[in-house]
Amino acid sequence: MENTVTLRQRPIGEFNKHVGLELTKWQPDYACVEVEIESHHTNVMGITHGGMLVSALDFACGMSGCFRAPPEPKVYCMTLTLNTNFIAPMGEGLLQAHGRRVGGGRSVFFAQGDITLPDGTLIATASGAFRLLDRKPKA
Repeated sequence: MENTVTLRQRPIGEFNKHVGLELTKWQPDYACVEVEIESHHTNVMGITHGGMLVSALDFACGMSGCFRAPPEPKVYCMTLTLNTNFIAPMGEGLLQAHGRRVGGGRSVFFAQGDITLPDGTLIATASGAFRLLDRKPKA
């Protein structure tokens, strides 16, 4: 498909780098984020920590609204709201979070996301609102 980035690229942001999240597919209105879940991503019960699931969904949903094909200038976003539903537990293995931009305007967009195992098991879903920014905000 035209305007698709399928290369594994460095994570965006220090937090994503720290936990191992990678943007693996990126195109208009869609992003896929992956991480290999290991024991340090799990809670005391041995299942993937909910914070890890939310982080992956937040990253995928946010990136789904930020794609700009070169030479268009890069845009950023910040999460305004993110609602997450935990459906089933996930152990170690490949986590893939898919985000899809589903609407919005020039400054705010809406996205939905999901994490599904290769066998089709739905792990978690999310929906949120994100503000587009033309530059990184100052901390």
